Amino acid sequence: MAGNMAPPGTVAVMRSPIEAFGACTAPATNFCTISSTASACPGDSGSGFVTMVNGRATVDGIVIAVNDDGSCNTANHQVEVTGVFSNIGWITSTIGRTVDKIDGHYRLRWSGSSSNGTLRIECYNSIFGTYNSVIGPMNVPGVQVSTKCDDFPPGGEIRTKCTISDSPLVRVFRSFTRRVKNSSGTVLSTQALSYLNSVASFSELAFSQTDNIEYTCGVGSPPSAP
Repeated sequence: MAGNMAPPGTVAVMRSPIEAFGACTAPATNFCTISSTASACPGDSGSGFVTMVNGRATVDGIVIAVNDDGSCNTANHQVEVTGVFSNIGWITSTIGRTVDKIDGHYRLRWSGSSSNGTLRIECYNSIFGTYNSVIGPMNVPGVQVSTKCDDFPPGGEIRTKCTISDSPLVRVFRSFTRRVKNSSGTVLSTQALSYLNSVASFSELAFSQTDNIEYTCGVGSPPSAP
């Protein structure tokens, strides 16, 4: 932290936003953060970058580097973070689990350009209403939200929604797809879904299955005016 070092045995917390698109020079699988009131130190590598998602603390990344001048007693040092979600394949192989065993068969992600916005996936039933809702950010590389609807009574739905909250819109949706994949990741079918500039949503009946349903919201710059 900037200023005085924290006493031994205590934990210091640095609160800072994810840097805007284009401000971070890290690889695409990583992201950056910077604070005007605090700084991480070189020995802080391995610390978790935590965001509040749907009221739940979520580890979005791990600190791997601090761009400083040899001193962390001043603020405004860029901190590079490697994304947890963009390395999910390595994580699951290391712990010997597959994503569907952890998260369920229905998944929602974004691709393309980072933007301010949210991903939301949830289950719905006319008896119980909405539950198993999961929300994630669209400015962290590799983010995927998923849920388990296989235990729903007949007639349950899976609902997905991507929303861009920029104003004015510097990013818009350029695609929205639904893919069916088997347990080994092979794509069995692909379907293009309809979408608006700032909202992409889709719902369908949920049922017990072994294949995985993956929805992807593609984000990019607005089309050039003719």
